[in-house]
Amino acid sequence: MKEHIVLKIILIIILAGLIGGSVYYQIPSQIIDYFTNEIVDKNVSLDLDEHYKLTLEKKETFSASSSNPGIVKVDGELNLTPVKAGTATIHVKTAKQDMTCDVTINNSYLNPPKIYLEPGSTYTLKKDQGKKITYSSNNKAITVNNGVIKCNSTGTATIQTVSDQKTYINTVVSSNVMSLMKSQSVTVYDATAKKYLYQKLSSNRMNPASITKILTVYTFLQKINNVNAKATLLANEVSQPQSTGAVVTGINPSESITYNDLLHGALLVSGADAILALTRQTYGSTAALAEAMNANARKFGMYNSHFTNGIGLTDANHYTTGVDITKLLNNALKDPKFTKIFHSKKYTTSDGKHTFYSPSRSYGSQVLGAKNGLTNVAANCVALEAKVNKHILYITTMHANTPAERKADIKTLIKYLKFKIQ
Repeated sequence: MKEHIVLKIILIIILAGLIGGSVYYQIPSQIIDYFTNEIVDKNVSLDLDEHYKLTLEKKETFSASSSNPGIVKVDGELNLTPVKAGTATIHVKTAKQDMTCDVTINNSYLNPPKIYLEPGSTYTLKKDQGKKITYSSNNKAITVNNGVIKCNSTGTATIQTVSDQKTYINTVVSSNVMSLMKSQSVTVYDATAKKYLYQKLSSNRMNPASITKILTVYTFLQKINNVNAKATLLANEVSQPQSTGAVVTGINPSESITYNDLLHGALLVSGADAILALTRQTYGSTAALAEAMNANARKFGMYNSHFTNGIGLTDANHYTTGVDITKLLNNALKDPKFTKIFHSKKYTTSDGKHTFYSPSRSYGSQVLGAKNGLTNVAANCVALEAKVNKHILYITTMHANTPAERKADIKTLIKYLKFKIQ
């Protein structure tokens, strides 16, 4: 009996060893299989308007984040949304592990990620090399048919383009542009096509503030043969505008300067001291300057304008219109000397002591030159020249409540003009 018990114990030990050995060799592979999951694509390269969805080899509960949401965003379904060119890493976490995917966003696209159109307008999407392409829109008011987007009313839509190569996402924003404008008066003239594109109270007489200086500087140049000749700035020409709160160039009367320094100071930084100094050395008095300015205005066909001073000071008899400023730009920019100053983004005075910056820099790369204006009566104004899709445009906005509204109006106009001008 005891022998049977001993034999059973021996058998149990042997079986346990065999089973233990089997478990020993199987558990590691089971553990690896249990804990392993992967993102199907470890490296992804996208265009700015391209849509992509990451996938996991196994379905699991996860959380996802981007190392740089400013480059590419990721949502809870692993959809990637490009923001701008650059690189970022997508992190996907499950209960058992962390996974990553490196993403590169290229600074190129078939079509802009955001397309700005007006109701009634159309836009034709560029196609890739895919043989089969389908389009869809999530808004019935903004349709897409064989790649042609049509806006039937205002609104926003997501346009999806699927080819046998890639999937693209574009956002279409449809708005009545003039309803977005904060400025009281808006005038956009296409000098290349010779037609007005937008007009809002463009013929209403308004105080132009310092955009007056476009005509002022043009008129000065008619009297200055050599812009590099020496000029002077008197102490009272600095103190007088300072006492009224007007902008000055910062040039000290004791400095050695040229007419070119004063002209750039007048147009780029709106220096009232430069206007006074140039007035004295060209026309001799404000009245004589104003007479010459009005003569030029009549020559340009600015029949709804009248000027009493070269600075843009408020005066009941000092006024112009958006249409007349268009005529002014159209004529003044035919003068190479004026254009060189107006297009200057940055100018350092001849003695190297002062650097002036053009306000055009704040409106975007499409703007070639600009002149801002601001008084309590005129509020915020700007007259500028821009180049959009190889077309030269003259844009004037008058009487916005704040500099931010003035800037927003210009940027909004240019966004829509990129699609309006083909």
